[in-house]
Amino acid sequence: MKFTTALVAAIAAATPALAQHAGDVYLTVESGRIVTNRQETPGVPEPARVFPAEMGESEPHFADEPGFDCAPGTFPVPSAVGFRVRGPVLWWNGSRLAAEDAPVFAVAFASLGPVFTPLCNTVVEGFTLPVASNGTWHRHLEITRLDPDGPGVFVVELELFSTDPSLGASRPFWFVFNDGADEADHDAAAHWVEEHLVPQRCPADFDRDGEVGVADIFAFLTAWFAGPGGAESWRADFDGSCTADVSDIFAFLAAWFAGCP
Repeated sequence: MKFTTALVAAIAAATPALAQHAGDVYLTVESGRIVTNRQETPGVPEPARVFPAEMGESEPHFADEPGFDCAPGTFPVPSAVGFRVRGPVLWWNGSRLAAEDAPVFAVAFASLGPVFTPLCNTVVEGFTLPVASNGTWHRHLEITRLDPDGPGVFVVELELFSTDPSLGASRPFWFVFNDGADEADHDAAAHWVEEHLVPQRCPADFDRDGEVGVADIFAFLTAWFAGPGGAESWRADFDGSCTADVSDIFAFLAAWFAGCP
């Protein structure tokens, strides 16, 4: 009887650790902010913001991996964690990410959603899911590519936030989905995101060279004048109104003159 009781207690104590999936985005809270991590070695989270993933493993054009997980006590109880989609789904064209004819993805969880990714440079508010009674948040969002047209590699930019006002939102992070494309393209797209999107650069650094200068004005105006068919035209919608117009020029110049922190 004592052995049985001890065994049950040991299993119960180990359950949180066993539930933490190796491929999940491992969440921590550092300096009052949600942080996304990989956990290649159990118990050793490493900050990360790019997460390659596969679509179609269980259903065509569908993924529920990676999920999210964390250690007990990570989040306040009661509270909830939610997500935002930042901008359109981008697709890998062989040399860079593009937004022309951006596909739409649907994000759901059981009866919640779907939340649809935008077609322009705006932020879409998702839904929240409650934290467990032990302070963990182990969730797998259900992501579906709508109206698929052939294989491809697609990038979704997200952020997580807490309903607890003491916690700041995560920095943006990216799921890089391979939907039937070559793994070499998948790797190349993930590397491009690491090189061009992850570095902490302010919006005024339009050409993503790590500095704010006159070149950024020319890069912005090139994108703005290119119109809807341009490679970077979606970014020219600087104020997120879903229309690239004169107000975007003023919004960009205001950011440019403000500079980077």
